[in-house]
Amino acid sequence: MPYCEAWGRGRQIRRCRDALETISARTHCEVEWTRAHSWDALTLLLTWLLLVGARFGADIYLHLTLLTSSTSWDAIHFGLFVVASARVAAAGLLVVYLSRGMSLAINGFERKFLRLLASPRAPQAFSAARLEWNKFSAAFRNTSVSLQWCFALFAGTAVLSTVAALLDAWMYSLRVVLPGIVLSLTSLRVLLSAGATTDYCVKLPSLFTTVRTSSPQLEKGLLRLVQFLHATEAGFYVSETKISSSGILKGAYIIAIAVAALATELLRL
Repeated sequence: MPYCEAWGRGRQIRRCRDALETISARTHCEVEWTRAHSWDALTLLLTWLLLVGARFGADIYLHLTLLTSSTSWDAIHFGLFVVASARVAAAGLLVVYLSRGMSLAINGFERKFLRLLASPRAPQAFSAARLEWNKFSAAFRNTSVSLQWCFALFAGTAVLSTVAALLDAWMYSLRVVLPGIVLSLTSLRVLLSAGATTDYCVKLPSLFTTVRTSSPQLEKGLLRLVQFLHATEAGFYVSETKISSSGILKGAYIIAIAVAALATELLRL
């Protein structure tokens, strides 16, 4: 399924994709990435079909309720909605695809390091891990920079679609809020997939602290590696701000409170 390379950043996104594919080949997670991408693409396709069907059903319900006849403008409006939602779905697939690649690359790095640490070449594992992690951090930072406009798009889409669903419920009926809810939840899911990259980076040093080594020298090397991973602060960044799943959920909670307050004010009118 083709994905969207928008806002003139297509070349940068392709370079980030190629870098992540190279990393996945080195960490032996390319098959898992391809399988996960197939499921993500199928999920987003079905969600897009559900969104279009819900929008079509809502339009039909409004025409029957308001007793208005369909016009050519209604058909054009629905066609524009289908095209725009398809573009948003493609951008969502792009964010999920690259975010999944970064998360799987971290898992592959972890497995590769632990295998090397248990081998006779354990003393060389730490220098190799630092060099590999520097490449990972650079690739992650470049990827997050190339996706930050897509991330902002989905953050704005989640907020605006939630408010629009509330206004539809207030002006018409609760039966027409399904498209806005589907779009909001889909946008939240895309944002959480990007935040999961930061979660993996944060949890990795904590995981390495539980590893037992066979000598005090390896223990010291492992401790220095953990400090190095903490110092790099790798993850998904938007405008130099680290994005995590907990931060996204906090933002969603604040928006939900604001929407509930707005709904209370609308009911008083």
